[in-house]
Amino acid sequence: MNIEPDFQFSDERFMTAAEKKLTLSAWKTFLKNGCKPEHFTERLYHHLTQHCSFIAHYDRRGFYGVYFETPNTQTLRFLGDLRRVRRHLVAKQSYRVRSQPRHASGRGTISPEVALPI
Repeated sequence: MNIEPDFQFSDERFMTAAEKKLTLSAWKTFLKNGCKPEHFTERLYHHLTQHCSFIAHYDRRGFYGVYFETPNTQTLRFLGDLRRVRRHLVAKQSYRVRSQPRHASGRGTISPEVALPI
């Protein structure tokens, strides 16, 4: 997850730039520490269930138990679903780019956010 230090998130309807930055930081901490339950924060749980279309599984502990407690087919499904969400976001961004005015070069611009899972 290489994010340039000067990268600027933008506010969206349901998630501010500040919230995106905090969510990315929470993801980095969770992954860096081996996906341990103490690093699966309420912020990550909320992001996955509210912004990435994952089922809540009753609460944060239930969600963690299904996808991360013991790596299994559910874990692989989770990762596959994240890829699906990312493809959807890239397609949505491509639509935005095509609908924007073009540069003299004939190419649209793509926001760096395209590559992010948030």
